[in-house]
Amino acid sequence: MSQRAASRSPPDRPAVAAPLTRARNLAAMRDLARGVPTRSLLTLLARLEGAPWPTGEQLAAALGVSRKAAANAMALLRQSGVLRTEMLTRPGEDACECVAYVRGRMVDAAALGEFEGRLTRDRSVMVVAQIAGAHDYRIEAVHPDVATAQAWFRSLLTDKAVGQGELRFTRTVLRRIATAAAILGSKPGGDPEA
Repeated sequence: MSQRAASRSPPDRPAVAAPLTRARNLAAMRDLARGVPTRSLLTLLARLEGAPWPTGEQLAAALGVSRKAAANAMALLRQSGVLRTEMLTRPGEDACECVAYVRGRMVDAAALGEFEGRLTRDRSVMVVAQIAGAHDYRIEAVHPDVATAQAWFRSLLTDKAVGQGELRFTRTVLRRIATAAAILGSKPGGDPEA
């Protein structure tokens, strides 16, 4: 990016790191088109995550492509589900963050599918993960208050796919969204191959 273009960047939007080499950029675009999470695509994503979204001009400069090609790349990322817009809101003082650990019953796959569908539709559920160990699921949720959280958990325990569970109240200290950088072992916005 020229010094003139950099000076036109809004002050609250840092310029994206130096452009990828053309060969790595082309490899990342091919991987993106195939939907393959390769190192070149993860490197591209790691450069973008964890920072304010760049302008179209900054993104094109970082990718070493035209603005139209950069827009097409972002459209592919959105269509594949790799890129989505999320808004992080810190719960208020009265809000109740909790984690439910749930052990499933030995039931048919349809019952487990219904249980996971229920969790997917539940707006209070933020994250669901299958886990190994004493429990089968870790469910992060946010509720208006403790009483609502406890009632929600009791209702989970009545599901035919759930055997038993445990509810813990939490306070989020840090929530980082830098998956590609974590996979690559770099810092958000970093380039492990540079």
